[in-house]
Amino acid sequence: MRLKSLLDKNIIRFSCSSFVAFLVDYLVYSLVLIFLADRITFLSLTLANISARVVSSSLNFSINRKFVFHSHTNFKKAALQFFSLAALILFCNNLVLNFLTHILSINHYIAKILTEASFFVFNFCIQNFVIFKNK
Repeated sequence: MRLKSLLDKNIIRFSCSSFVAFLVDYLVYSLVLIFLADRITFLSLTLANISARVVSSSLNFSINRKFVFHSHTNFKKAALQFFSLAALILFCNNLVLNFLTHILSINHYIAKILTEASFFVFNFCIQNFVIFKNK
């Protein structure tokens, strides 16, 4: 019963934290695309996505470590694991984003939302059960 309660609290806090990080991510993504591209290309979309993810994942690490999971794990180890996960998700995220935009011709702003949502559960599970797992 206690595990379920803890999971419920963690998923709610994680959802809020993820939403804040998404807003920052989406803002940076949009601003980079506005300033970088007259036409959306693979390169401009990739640069905007990478820029946005670097900023938002840094914020997200701090929020998740302190306020979501109340983690007391080793900072360096958690940071290495978190940013390794972030790099993996960025790689996959970028493939999905470019596929949706350039192959399926979905608007790049809508594709960004769909892409981010598709990694939510995977991201929560890895962070909750591996990276910020308190003993």
